[in-house]
Amino acid sequence: MNPKTGPWRSALRLGLLGLAVGLLLQGVRLLTAARIEAAREAQLRAALQLALPDADLDPTLGQEWVEVRAPGWLGSRAPMRVYRARRQGELAGWIVEAEAPDGYGGPIRMLVGIDGTGRVQGVRLTEHQETPGLGDYVDARRDDWWQSLRLRSLTDPPPPQWGIAADGGRFPYRAGATISPRAVVAAVARALGLVARHHHELASAPAGSLLELPDGP
Repeated sequence: MNPKTGPWRSALRLGLLGLAVGLLLQGVRLLTAARIEAAREAQLRAALQLALPDADLDPTLGQEWVEVRAPGWLGSRAPMRVYRARRQGELAGWIVEAEAPDGYGGPIRMLVGIDGTGRVQGVRLTEHQETPGLGDYVDARRDDWWQSLRLRSLTDPPPPQWGIAADGGRFPYRAGATISPRAVVAAVARALGLVARHHHELASAPAGSLLELPDGP
């Protein structure tokens, strides 16, 4: 081996080896990222279908949404998504991302399914830290408490009764765990109010656009 070219050949081999390893790792990352994204989309679609369980809805559910920054209605200063559900191309309902900032263990994030008549069809919690075995009964994966909200609207019960029974409202609660249901009921009422007050803006905004709605209940 020529003593002058030997080090250069070694460096070249190492460089090529490093390039090959880098390309391999990049390929693995891209493949993994694609699988993770596909899994997230599948989980989201499953959650959306539980929030608005209508077998006749178009299969595009989850693909058409508007970002809404409305802290007064949705409980968060960050933009939240409002999904438009369609049946044979016509608007048939909404799935609203909402947050109850006043949960016992912290913010409670949820999906609220609302049909075309303004009635709740489903409530699915997506993130919460409520106490297991105590306040987490508001989670549909733990209990059927959420059924007390199903088919309710802003007129059934009327606004003064949109609260838990401990506060003079119409919705049940469990002794020793009033904070969680109080927060969820209030968040659902606000989601209903958003759709009722801003129906036209939500329906006409271009898909993927951002709506700024600074008002509130």
